[in-house]
Formats: sequence, structure tokens, C-alpha cells
Amino acid sequence: MLKLLIRWNFRLATLFGLALGFALGGSVVWASLPIPPSERTITQQRTSVHCDNENSRQSQACPAPSAPIKHIVSPDPDDCEAEKPNKQAYNECLLTRYTGELSRYTLALFVATGVLGFVGLGTGILTYRQLRLARDEFVSSHRPEINIRFAIPKGQGLGLPPKSVEIGIVNRGTSAGTMTGCAAQLSFHPSDRVPHPAKVKRNDFIRPRPFAVGSTDSGTIERGNFTQPSQQNLYLSGWIVYEDNAKQPRTTYFCRQYIPEVIFNEDEPAAGSFTKVHDPDFNVID
Repeated sequence: MLKLLIRWNFRLATLFGLALGFALGGSVVWASLPIPPSERTITQQRTSVHCDNENSRQSQACPAPSAPIKHIVSPDPDDCEAEKPNKQAYNECLLTRYTGELSRYTLALFVATGVLGFVGLGTGILTYRQLRLARDEFVSSHRPEINIRFAIPKGQGLGLPPKSVEIGIVNRGTSAGTMTGCAAQLSFHPSDRVPHPAKVKRNDFIRPRPFAVGSTDSGTIERGNFTQPSQQNLYLSGWIVYEDNAKQPRTTYFCRQYIPEVIFNEDEPAAGSFTKVHDPDFNVID
């Protein structure tokens, strides 16, 4: 459920970003449009000279009135009353005034939308962080824990190390998990030169599968046909990799040393056992 919420959160953030970009782009384009100029017809007036002057015999013809001259001017949006006699100029003046007002409102809307976009982006980031924190807290308090349940030696003779070992695992956690791989081996090493369990090659002694809470399973590891070298001990080491419900991988490392049987009676010797080594780095649960 949490993963689905995070996925839809990203989709909604993408749609919101596209809508915000479209709104901001349109606002910028609209606010940057120039105020359209208007045409005013200005008729050039000339002073005519009177003809047929009674006191003078000179006569001078009156010049013909000049043709109207059209000038492209930008009307003053605050002075539309002067254009009332000319209906077209008056309408253009009002249109220019309203276009200017609309441009200013659009610019204000652009700024407000930008601020709202930044606030929404910050809120989305904080929401995503809170979801991650909630998921981490849930996983840490409700997590699987697949660990070694037992290690039983098999086929050992009197005073001899076992030829195989049966390994049992169990999910001791509070939620289900899926084991994705495992490895184990029986090998002889000096007590001061035991390799880390992470170096054991994967062999899946137990088939990878889901583990519900309390589920168990077991598998067997063979030692091989080789004798025990002197001054060396038998160790069972390996690892188990599993995932929780959030697909977060976790690893359990284990290392056990074989303690030979104690002979109280040759007819009924006490069986040996595998005990944890004292190095804490060799028995770790992520």
C-alpha cells in the first residue's frame, strides 16, 4: 500500500508540474504581449487666404484642402474622454486600457502561481520524506528475521568429525519474508584463520521461497571425503539472503565451530555439536 501511494505521488507531481508549466508559460506570453497601436486620422488644417479683397486687386486662389493624414499612435489609456467624438478611437482606447489591466492581473497571477508552485513542490518533497520515514519505521518494527534454528551433525564416528550436517532455519521475525538465496559449507580451518561467511559460494542448500512468520525448513550439507588436518577445527559457515515486504534485502551470516563428542562411555558416547564462534562479525543479522 505504501509503495502504491509513493508511485501515485510521483504521478500526481508530474501532472501538477505539467499544468504549472503550461500556466506559467501562458502567463508569461500573455503578459509580454505589446499594447496594440491604433490609427488616428488627423486632418492637416491650413489657413486660407481670402479672395476677392475689395481693397486689393490681387487675387489669390485658396489652396485645396490637403488629404487626411493617418498617423499610427498609441493612445493614452488614461485619457479616453478626449476620444469620445471619434467612436472607433474611443473603443480602441477602452480596449487598450482593459488590455493593460488584464496584462497586469495576468502578471500578478503568474507571480502568485509561481509562489504556489514552489510551495506545492516543497510540500510534495516533505510528504515524500514523511512517507519514506513512515515506511522505514514500519519496516524496522515489522520485519522478518530468518536465522539458523539448529545444526545437527550426521554420520560422525567415534572421535571423528561428522560427514554432513542438517541445517534448519526459521523466520523469527514479526512479518513474512522471502528467502532469495543461501550458502553453507563444512571446512577445516585454524582457529585464527577462519574466513568470513560472506566468502562462501552460493549453493542454495534450501530452496528459495517465501517464509511466513514462524515458518521453518531444513537442508543438508556434505563435508566431503577428506581427513581433518592437524591443529585445525571443523567450521560450519554461510549466509542467508532474504527480502521483506518492501523488497529490502537483508542478510544473515552464521559461523559455527564443531565441538567433538565427550566420551563418558565407549558404548554410549555423547554426540558432538556446533556452537557459535565468539567473533560477533561472523554471526550478524542485518
